Amino acid sequence: MDGYAVKAEDTQGASASNPVLLKLSGEAEIGSEYRGSVGRGEAVQVGTGTPMPEGANSVLMFEYSRLLEDGKTVEAYKPLAPGENVAKAGEDVKAGEKILLEGRVLLPPDVAMLAAIGLSRVKVRVKPRVAVLSVGGELVEPEAEAASGKIRDSNRYFLLSALQRLGCTPLDLGIAPDEAEEIGSRISGVMREAHLYILCGGSSVGGRDVTLDALKGLEGFRLLFHGVSIRPGRPLAAGILKGKPVIMLPGYPAATMLTFHVFARRILSLMLGVKAAGLRVEGKLTRRIASQPGILDLVRVKVRRGEDGVRLIEPLRTAGAGVISSVVKADGLLLVPEPLEGYEQDETVEVELFRSPWEGVNG
Repeated sequence: MDGYAVKAEDTQGASASNPVLLKLSGEAEIGSEYRGSVGRGEAVQVGTGTPMPEGANSVLMFEYSRLLEDGKTVEAYKPLAPGENVAKAGEDVKAGEKILLEGRVLLPPDVAMLAAIGLSRVKVRVKPRVAVLSVGGELVEPEAEAASGKIRDSNRYFLLSALQRLGCTPLDLGIAPDEAEEIGSRISGVMREAHLYILCGGSSVGGRDVTLDALKGLEGFRLLFHGVSIRPGRPLAAGILKGKPVIMLPGYPAATMLTFHVFARRILSLMLGVKAAGLRVEGKLTRRIASQPGILDLVRVKVRRGEDGVRLIEPLRTAGAGVISSVVKADGLLLVPEPLEGYEQDETVEVELFRSPWEGVNG
């Protein structure tokens, strides 16, 4: 605090109409320790961050003082208490105190704290390099004209953005046609660089699976599973390629987003060493949700406050696997476990939010 280091007892009774006079006995330079001491009735000029001179126990702010024309006398207009305007050693962090625990994503204030305690280097997890490939002869880039039979590739751009937001380094492999040889070539080209592969599209249950055919043609690939009881996202598949995870997401955009959130994000969180669970909130359902037993239903929901202040969970009625706007409008995801037939209206449920608290929810 900029001002004068003084003894608090010397300022008792001070006011604008009845100032206390103090003798200016010196100035403590910022960045160095004052070698003198503060005696009774004395003041030493100090700046923010200056070590407290010996003998002083409070700081009189410039705003409540005035240096007289003689340059040697300070008028104090405010009484002080011992310790006022003084930062005590250890009030920020104490010796031996744990500051940042393993698994924490470093935010700007965390970096500032590390710098403040003299740590310019800390051990962190390597950002996973994730190869992203869209598969489909019908796909075109966003800026291209979507002629008849063509679809703009939204999935890849979702994945690239989501990966960056998680703290990963995405490797954009572009769009591959429905040709196993070309898909295999794209993957082979980044084997040394990538830590994980995400392929989107070209994977189905029951039909021809060009993506899986391509992966099976690569040495060191092992399929873990193909097809899950989840809605949307049944064609979800995963495998291992020379010790590195491979995730095959369905081609429908909403299904891509939701299966990434529920499945891929958890694998990436393990690689990053952070907790996978997002922010969860509880609320009352505004209507009944029906679910088929044996299927994990991923229900898109909005979160809002009712007139009585109770948090309400409103399931969106648009639930198609290809409806991007349903995810844009949603605030979070309600998972209906396989054994259940759904949830009843007014039942309290837990929702995992898509957004961080400071990003807010949709209006």
